[in-house]
Amino acid sequence: MTDAEKKAMEQKEAEELAAKAAADAKGNDPTGHKISSEKDLQALQEATKEIRGLNDRADAERKEFGEVLGETTAKMDKANTRLDAIEENINKKFADFDKRMNRKRIYEGETDKGARVKHEATSLFFKFMHSAVAVQVGFAGFAERKAKYIEEYNALLKENVGLDEMQLKVLQVGDDTLGGFNAPPEFVEELIVDLQEQNPVRALFTNRTTSSKSIQVPRQTGFLTASWVAELGTRSETTGIIFGREEIPAHELHAQVNVSREDLEDSFFNMESFVRAQLVEQFARAEGVAFVSGSGVGRPTGFLQDSAVTGVTSSISANFEADDLIALYYQLLEPYVANSTWVMERNTIRIIRQMKDGNGQYLWAAGIREDARPATILDRPYVAADAMPTVASSVVAAVFGDFRTAYTVVDRIAMELITDIYSSKSTGTVEFSARKRTGGQMIVSQAIKSLTTGA
Repeated sequence: MTDAEKKAMEQKEAEELAAKAAADAKGNDPTGHKISSEKDLQALQEATKEIRGLNDRADAERKEFGEVLGETTAKMDKANTRLDAIEENINKKFADFDKRMNRKRIYEGETDKGARVKHEATSLFFKFMHSAVAVQVGFAGFAERKAKYIEEYNALLKENVGLDEMQLKVLQVGDDTLGGFNAPPEFVEELIVDLQEQNPVRALFTNRTTSSKSIQVPRQTGFLTASWVAELGTRSETTGIIFGREEIPAHELHAQVNVSREDLEDSFFNMESFVRAQLVEQFARAEGVAFVSGSGVGRPTGFLQDSAVTGVTSSISANFEADDLIALYYQLLEPYVANSTWVMERNTIRIIRQMKDGNGQYLWAAGIREDARPATILDRPYVAADAMPTVASSVVAAVFGDFRTAYTVVDRIAMELITDIYSSKSTGTVEFSARKRTGGQMIVSQAIKSLTTGA
């Protein structure tokens, strides 16, 4: 690439970054459209009106016939499915916006050139890994590419970071003769951003990265109590404040990605995007369960496992009612309400859509502002989590509170990719195994409350 071509590429990337930053600042996507369009909001409001009309019809049928007629039930199921799809579409647009903002934060403080260098280094790493594995498999023409990419990778680091030869050896991508590669930190950070998009519960928590096997977080387990005294009375020292320390270990999480030999033989195969997409899907599924109900043995401790979390137990057998949700809302301490979110399984949301308070007002409400999240329960946003229990006897059907204060996730920034060209040779694929360390546990139990169904 000539100097003129490099300069043109840098200018184009700088213009694109500036356009995205301007769009993000306005709350729009890069094309200038609002995150949620008027068409989205109109569809949401029409679906909401339909469901509420059907719900009123169901109430009338219960009074007249003692049950809801099958035709009405079928229509409500269809209407709920349609509303689920509309919400999912709007949520995806917000998630894409959040993702752009999070990626922007990864390179916050970087110059345009610094961000470009990191992107270019990650791209070169995966091109090198692709070539190295292709050489192991025995494809012709990749040995020269492998040498070229590692030379460019090292030159990029040396030129832009100012590393000497000894420091470059420390940052080598790994021993490719053994199939081991150390993924660039920027790739791991962007992978974590992808995980937050794929696993919406993770995005609610405090997320920290570390180069150690664990982190220690201070935890206040006792609180001061003020007392009234007379003007000339004795003022004794207030007691009761106790600080503890929570250690959050990073547990090993493993995922395997199979790449076909035909893809590897294609020199234009985008290994970075393929591997990332596969890893995100597998890691997100495993994390989603662990953060909710993980045992803490060899995996994160889920927030449902914290016995110190209190809440409301419904008197309704294998279910709950509107008053239970209202009681739960008011049990949460005021400092945590401003940043509170409901977390529940998707079918639980459907149940709540039909609930009214004592004044006949629905607890669930569709978003009405263009800059708002699509819907709320008691005026607070909610997240659908597949790992939450479905409504049954004596289960935690919903959790409400400030999850960012309550729960902390720790990711070890180092990640190793190991290749195996032999185990799946008969199926024409090469195995890539990724080892990532992630931990998570509750830090402030009083910041969330749980709703348990009746026995």
